[in-house]
Parts: sequence; structure tokens; C-alpha cells
Amino acid sequence: MMSVHHDRAARRGTSREVTTRDAATAAPCTARPRGTTRPAPVLQLAFPDVQDDRRGRRAPTVEICAGAFGLGLGILQAGFAPGSYYDIDPHACATLRANLGVWASGVHEGDIRTVAWKTGTGRTDLLAAGTDCRPFSLAGLQAGQHDPRNLFPELVRALRGMEPLALLSENVPNLVGRSFRPYFDYVVRQIADPFLVARVGEIWWRHDERLKAHAAEPGFRPLYDVRWRVVNAADYGVPQYRKRVIVVATRADAGIAPYQFPAATHAKAALLRAQADGSYWTQHGLAPRPPVAPAPAFDDGLLAWRTVRDALAGLPAPSPTEAGAWMNHWVLREARRYPGHMGSRLDEPSLTIKAGAHGVAGGENMYLDDLGTPRHYTLRECARLQGFPDTHIFVGRQTHVMHQIGNAVPVGLARSIASPLYDLLGGSRGAHMAPRAAAMR
Repeated sequence: MMSVHHDRAARRGTSREVTTRDAATAAPCTARPRGTTRPAPVLQLAFPDVQDDRRGRRAPTVEICAGAFGLGLGILQAGFAPGSYYDIDPHACATLRANLGVWASGVHEGDIRTVAWKTGTGRTDLLAAGTDCRPFSLAGLQAGQHDPRNLFPELVRALRGMEPLALLSENVPNLVGRSFRPYFDYVVRQIADPFLVARVGEIWWRHDERLKAHAAEPGFRPLYDVRWRVVNAADYGVPQYRKRVIVVATRADAGIAPYQFPAATHAKAALLRAQADGSYWTQHGLAPRPPVAPAPAFDDGLLAWRTVRDALAGLPAPSPTEAGAWMNHWVLREARRYPGHMGSRLDEPSLTIKAGAHGVAGGENMYLDDLGTPRHYTLRECARLQGFPDTHIFVGRQTHVMHQIGNAVPVGLARSIASPLYDLLGGSRGAHMAPRAAAMR
């Protein structure tokens, strides 16, 4: 997991909760009295070379439903240039501005349904999207395509308007489950052939029939090559079990090789071996403990899954109350453990961090300490489990902050997915790409 590393003295107090009242002056805040700020924007510390990207061959990135900047930060770490970020949530937009620093003017607050995307080719390298997962989540009403929060039609409209070199989209794995798989396949076909537009009042499955018929015509060539996969963030060094469906599309007419998902870099077997041979416990200054499961003898060369203990190493004890706490790091209300609500174990990846600010149904936002006592993660601990650097600022009250963190794409997962895409696009700038706006049907 890549993160911004500073020594303890430099890091101390660089990120606390910023209230709406503070947002007008939201720069990285220290542990000094309220209202004192640091002048240097976070991304200047983390990515000193990114500022030159806009003058190079890379066009700016556009991200819709940008949230707390998990997907965007991983994309920047992969090498893409900063650009424009859209979200309807005012607290998420304030978080984006606080962390983007000199690029804060690229944040656009409002409903993306009202945005008139610019038509034209070559203006954008990458369109990224973490569209609202609630219409398709097992934890929601599962109204799917009938839910007014379903933004896949807007994603396709943005794709059609900008015609970027590539698209990267993330959502919950239930989107490819039995209930929603037909609609997901329809979305994939729209991405591949975005200019065969739905007619006014046309039901989605009727439009899908036309898309399939068009794809079956002799000589059909999709505008985008589309690949998708369900991935587990733990397999890419994120200290969290978190499965997500990732969709990547690349311009088929731009001389770009088809995207290939990166191989896993981390594995459970390697963690079990490290715990069995004692190296894991030595790393944390602990006496060896009995293995939780037999360790496979075969070594495939992968790194060990990262655990809750790994992720939280180096954090000081949380403050007992919010008053005076720094880095969003204070003890939340008492946690309770009961069947179906058991919490995460310190020496495994965390359960999936979720958006509930006062506990969630499966106990995912709490863990068991070394004495077996359940405790809710602090907001900063949740942020670490999602891969945010300790310098990352979150704007809003506890509920707003937890909503942003829980809905974020883990930074390390975003970087792992975006890095090979960045490499693919490296030689594509300036390639001939015929605009398709005139071909709308």
C-alpha cells in the first residue's frame, strides 16, 4: 500500500475533522488551536511532480461521483494528471477541495444530470466513476435500474460527450449477481457502443435489443473495448476484505492494446506462513501465537495479506473524546458483540468498511483488541484501512465523514487498477480517433 510517509512529529495533527464552518479555510489542520492551518496543500506533499502533468502529453482526468477522493488519489498515484471532480454532496466536495489544494478549482458541486459534457475527442485521457452503489447494494432496497439514484445512464452520457481514451468505473459486486446481471450487461453494451442512444421513452431492455442487433451486424466495430472483473481489495495490499466490480474500457480506434487486469500481489497463504514461522509476530514485537489455520507449504512468491494490526501500526492511542482529538482519531461509542455482529480480527484483513457512522448491521466497523474486547474503529483508523494517508482531511461531522470513508474506493486498489491503464495510454496521445458525435442514432 503506497501512502505518504512522514515522521511522527511531522504527521502529528495534520488531519482532524473539519466542520462546515471551517471549510472556507480548509487547509491541512494541525493540533494547534482551532482555526490554525498549515499552508502546504496535501497533494503538493504527496505528488510533487504532478503539477507538470498538465503541460505534458496527458490530458486531465474527469471523475464523477468523486466522493472522498479514494479513487482519484489512487489514479493520481498511478501517474494520471489531476483534472475535474464532480459530486453532489457538499461535504465530499469540501473534502476534495481541502485535499486538492492548488487544483481545488477543478471541483464541481452539483447534480451531474445537469452537466453539459463537452463533445469532442482527445480532451480527456480518463473518465473515472464511482457511481452510487445503493441501488444495487445488498444493504439497500435493491431497486436497481428503477432507483432514481442509478447514475449509469449519466455515466454513459458523460462518456458519449467526452469520448475519453479510457473509462474506469467501480461498484458493488451484487451488480453482477443474478438480479442485476442483465442490466449490467446492458450497461457494458452501452459503453462499448455509446452512440446508439436510447430513444425517448424507450424501456432499457428494448434499447438493449437494439444494441445487441447492432453488434451482430457485419463489420460492426465497438468504439470501446470493455473488460470487467470482480476483485478483492485484500489481494492488492489493502488491509480489508472488500470485493468490488471494476469496469475498464479503452478506445478501440486509438491503437490501445486491450486492458489486462493486474495479477494479485498479496495472498492469504503468505500471511498464514508469516504467522506460522513467527516473522509476522516479530515484525510487531509480539511473542509467537498459535496459527489460526494450517499454513500452505507452497510459496507462490506473493506478499502477505495486510492485516488490521499492520494498517494501524504507529497510530497513537485514540483520544477519549472528540474535543482535542487530532487526525479524526477519538474513541467512538461503546461497541457490542453478538451473533452476526462479531467485528474484525486484528491479525486478518478488516471486514468491509461501510458508511454507517453509528455501527453497521454486520459489525464491520469494529474490531477485537488483543484482550478480545470489541471497539469501534476511529474515523482515522477507518481511513487507514481504506488507504488514505494520515494527511488526508475529511470535512463534516462524524456522520458525514464516515459516509465519505465508507463509500470510498480503497486508494491502493485504485492505484493497482489504474497503473496498467496508465501504461497502456502512454503511447496513445495524438493517435487518430474519429469523433463519433455525428454517428448518433
